[in-house]
Amino acid sequence: MNKVKSVLFVAGVLLALAFAFSCSSNDDRNEFNPPSGGNFISSSDGNKSGSSSSSVPKECYTADKFCYDGIVYDKCGGMPYNPTSQICENGVATTVECNGVEYNPLTQRCQLNVVETKCGSGWYNASSSNLRCQNSVLETKCGSNWYNASNSNFRCQDNVLETKCGSNRWYDASNSNLRCQNYVVEAKCGSGWYNVSYSDFRCQNNVLETKCGSDWINSNFTTHYCKNGTTLTQYGSFEYGGQTYKTVVIGEQVWMAENLNYNANGSKCAYDPANYCTIYGRLYDNTTAQKVCPIGWHLSSSLDWSNLRTNVIGGPNTGGRYLKSAIGWNGQDTYGFSALPGGRGDTYGSDGSGSNVDSYGVGDEGYWWEGTCCYQAIGNNEYISRGTARKGMMNSVRCVKD
Repeated sequence: MNKVKSVLFVAGVLLALAFAFSCSSNDDRNEFNPPSGGNFISSSDGNKSGSSSSSVPKECYTADKFCYDGIVYDKCGGMPYNPTSQICENGVATTVECNGVEYNPLTQRCQLNVVETKCGSGWYNASSSNLRCQNSVLETKCGSNWYNASNSNFRCQDNVLETKCGSNRWYDASNSNLRCQNYVVEAKCGSGWYNVSYSDFRCQNNVLETKCGSDWINSNFTTHYCKNGTTLTQYGSFEYGGQTYKTVVIGEQVWMAENLNYNANGSKCAYDPANYCTIYGRLYDNTTAQKVCPIGWHLSSSLDWSNLRTNVIGGPNTGGRYLKSAIGWNGQDTYGFSALPGGRGDTYGSDGSGSNVDSYGVGDEGYWWEGTCCYQAIGNNEYISRGTARKGMMNSVRCVKD
């Protein structure tokens, strides 16, 4: 009897162990398997990924939350799911597809049956060989180059990437023979540059030529100019203070074809005297400008400048283009006036009596005295503008023959 009881006891123990093992096995089979390649954590498995619990958000261990790659998600129907391929709708985790193609709803979307990938704040079709995402910026292919198509300073024209220059000009910045200078597209010709929008310029055998009437002349001519924009004419000249100055005829007036560089009290060289004054001439205060021209010549007056603007193509609106030098500035120099951007000066002190001078606009603007009150200015655009001078102002001087 005792032997029978012993056998029954052992059988009961074995049956209990078998039942316990069976339950444990079933639990393992029903456990959620996290997606490969990600860091998955939920309250049901503790910290299966092996990450230190101190670096894991505490929400990952709550009954209704789980974490994937450090981001906390709500469980779906009480169960975690794969956020890189599923979405939770009405408590059911569903695999997302776009026209039969699975995609990652965290970084992609389905738009008109096309899978689009997020790039910065925008979206693009990553399957397109003409699009790519670089540093969260969507770029478009243009020929062999890539560019940000949302940047209005770039465009693709006939598979050539072009850069904006100024308000309405475009050029191929990869072309070493083109550049944008003072908002103007310039082309290289020999060792110089010229404005490609001017039809009166051309580059022949690496020599820049300017149109004069029906002829073309070398714009580097030092002996001739285009009189009144139509006739090739030899420069006039006169000597003053040990320097020879060129002269030109515009309308009925004879003008200096370069800025005065006579060293007088009340005049200054901006920046390096040896270089600046050789190119741009000196800057003069108005008192000195009134008396600095040689005998037989006078400081350009309001009437002189008015006649000049009348005789120049385009008048004050576009006349600056035809007066500016083609060498050293972005002009056409149709009349041989050869205006250069020598800037202006202001003497220190509120009364303009200081002995030092600050210079402004050199390389971008030219300022010339007009009589006793005013000045004429030409900038990088095509205007000829007029302004009232202030005390302490210093400008360039052009003399006109009496």
